[in-house]
Amino acid sequence: MTTNRTRHKRSRRITFLRLVSLCILCVGILGYLFLTGSILTAETPTSDTIKHGGTLRLAMAYEPRCLDPALIWSEDEGILVCLLFDSLLDYDAQGNFVPALAESLPVVSSDGLIYTFTLRPVRFSNGRELVAQDVVFTLERYFDPKTGASASGYFNSIHGCAAL
Repeated sequence: MTTNRTRHKRSRRITFLRLVSLCILCVGILGYLFLTGSILTAETPTSDTIKHGGTLRLAMAYEPRCLDPALIWSEDEGILVCLLFDSLLDYDAQGNFVPALAESLPVVSSDGLIYTFTLRPVRFSNGRELVAQDVVFTLERYFDPKTGASASGYFNSIHGCAAL
């Protein structure tokens, strides 16, 4: 006859053995990755190694509502938008601004109120060249209350934009 105490001991022993087995498996996988050099390889892709096309599969917590950068609400939608669209500036590994669609960091007026960006030559997926009016359109869309942009608060201190 088994008692509750005996069953509890056996259950703890099985749990302990499963945990040890899992640790051994993880150490084995890490050892394999280390020995093959896979865990140490952090190669920067070059134009020769970049593969265009294919399928990117991402695990997301929720189905995205939309992929319109002005209307995103969730972190998952934000991640997808960052993968799909570029911005004027981006961040480097140290958190500093670096040019993305901009050719360089903006020229700032002496009073600090006007930021002038020069666009680098890029094309949309349909082949059309990005022009300053495209950036103006995007920003004005964020400013427009009718858009209902979720991030419009970030743009409250901007009082307009123009293509030169």
